[in-house]
Amino acid sequence: MISIAQRTVKQNDGFRPFQRATIDALNSQVQIIVVEAPVGAGKSHIIRQAVDQWSGAVVLTYPTRVLMDAQSKALKNDFPNSVIWPYETGIPLKQSPTIFYYSSDTLITFLKKQGKGYRLDRSELIDTILHQQFWASKKNILLTSPDVLHLLVNLKAYRGSKRLLSFLTGAVVIFDEFHLYSGLNHFSKLLDNLLNSGVKKVILLSATPVFSEEVEALIDKYETLRIDFSESIGNNKDKIFNYPLNLEFVNCRYTKPDELIKVLARYVPKLRKPLAIILDSVFRLRHIMPIIKREFGINSNIIEYSGFIKDTPTFDDNTILVGTSSIEVGINMAFKSLITEASYWTSAIQRIGRAGRFCKSDVIVLTTRNITPYLQNKLCLSRDELENDILKAALKDIKMTRVCGDMFRGDSYPFLVYDMDSERMSSYTESIFAMYEPCNWIYDWQSFDLSEKKDLLRRYDNSEENIT
Repeated sequence: MISIAQRTVKQNDGFRPFQRATIDALNSQVQIIVVEAPVGAGKSHIIRQAVDQWSGAVVLTYPTRVLMDAQSKALKNDFPNSVIWPYETGIPLKQSPTIFYYSSDTLITFLKKQGKGYRLDRSELIDTILHQQFWASKKNILLTSPDVLHLLVNLKAYRGSKRLLSFLTGAVVIFDEFHLYSGLNHFSKLLDNLLNSGVKKVILLSATPVFSEEVEALIDKYETLRIDFSESIGNNKDKIFNYPLNLEFVNCRYTKPDELIKVLARYVPKLRKPLAIILDSVFRLRHIMPIIKREFGINSNIIEYSGFIKDTPTFDDNTILVGTSSIEVGINMAFKSLITEASYWTSAIQRIGRAGRFCKSDVIVLTTRNITPYLQNKLCLSRDELENDILKAALKDIKMTRVCGDMFRGDSYPFLVYDMDSERMSSYTESIFAMYEPCNWIYDWQSFDLSEKKDLLRRYDNSEENIT
């Protein structure tokens, strides 16, 4: 067992040095601002200040719906008089912002409010909302994902794209957790197109920044400022943002279900709850989840939090949360213990950063690598030593693997999949075919009207809310 020391951060006049440097850069000639700061250090405060201080439009992008939902709630809390589309309409009071929350889920919410028979024209929708609501407000925020920006800016998929590009003139665009996209060829194209379309600043935020050759070339092309955490490191008198950890590396072939279950059986009963178990593969999670429920479900409440299913988290001394990378970024969950698979140093740092956010925590890191030579018999480490000297040195670099190629989710086709074993219906991209071999298809889905589609779905799901 290795002891990982707490980590603290300096703070002066309500700002941490890296936060202050970022906000000051908004008033400079810099076009790209890259911010590297540890998990939990306060990157979200930069977003709040940018919204408050930037005179033009602000575009906030997040890689997952959960993060977008969390930011929507945070913005409403910070600006109670704001108006968030599609949940509210009208002109905001007291100089508060108008927030256009654009995602597949908010479009569904909008459609439900319109009633039966309404047909969505996304081009007309974008044009109407930006014209009627945004230009009527003095402060405007677009809350969306990089995937949507790719559709609108790179592909110009809708007629309303031109209106959006006009909206982006003079804007600041913030990419949170940008490391998740830096390996995509289209990401550098998106950044380039944004800056060529009149965007004033692009801010890239991450605890684990990685850069493809294309993104590095883009950073060299534009005036760029890199801000790290070195000037913000605190001492024992400063604010704690990472509590101490008791950490153990376990060498095992966790991709083999039998071996993984043996390891879980050894650690799950003795670790404090709530406990998070993070796996690399949603496919493996789907197959091993019934075993986990059978082995540990008698005395614990087993919750799934993955790309397929996001049960409502309830954290108590009885909870075991089993998930994938959906837990990895930006989610504040009060774990007391963590078991995580570790293939790449980026995901390992992000996942371990979920532990120790609120109290001292226990962490079990499952790896196929022999970590012992990197530890050099040390039993006490700082968080920086753990991340830079151990994890970055011992684990694989995501840049060495072509994981996603060109595609954003906007390039992918969605599928509805019914898993007969779990009796659950989920939506997913075409990567579903790496996980399942379909035994039945509905080929002519688009030829059915809405009523016929609902009748088909009722064969698999009795929930009218899900079907609607």
